[in-house]
Amino acid sequence: DVRWSIQNDIQWQSLKSQLILCIVVVCGLLILLFISVGIFVSRRLSRSMIQPLKELHQATQEIGLNHLEVPIPIQGEGEILELSESFEEMRLQLLAHANLQAQYEQNRIELLTRIAHDLNTPLTVINGYINSLLDHLYDDPIKQEEALQTILSNSTKMHQLIQDLFLYSTLSLDKERYDDVTFNLVEFIQEWAFEKKFYF
Repeated sequence: DVRWSIQNDIQWQSLKSQLILCIVVVCGLLILLFISVGIFVSRRLSRSMIQPLKELHQATQEIGLNHLEVPIPIQGEGEILELSESFEEMRLQLLAHANLQAQYEQNRIELLTRIAHDLNTPLTVINGYINSLLDHLYDDPIKQEEALQTILSNSTKMHQLIQDLFLYSTLSLDKERYDDVTFNLVEFIQEWAFEKKFYF
């Protein structure tokens, strides 16, 4: 009976050791499983959220530096994807606005260049006729009258160009608003011709 009790005790100890070993192995496997799931979730989260957010942050910094040609990468999932799409749409609108502003500036420079050229022509004519009058090249009163009429005509052109320039500068500064008006072009030309004493 003592032998049976000792043998039973040894079996119990062996069973207990095996049970503890099984528990340790299962706990170890569970810990490895949790670590693996954690790594998987972390990588997936990094790929779907953190990396797109980093790239979106970098792209917004490019926009802040006015580098609007660099497209914003459209990636991620859910709200991150929507946010990327919204930023790309904003970038495209800013780029279109910047291109439009550049075109306005180019048009303004061209207009000012043309006006400066157009002002130079009548000014040169006026200067030539005034010098001719001062040098007494036109002794004939009829020639003097023609010279004065030419001076007056060119000064009127200059005045109109200056008025156009003033109107342009006022419009470009948005100080004055003009509404489109519908009118009869034929009647306008006839009234203008009547005032100028031209008849058709």
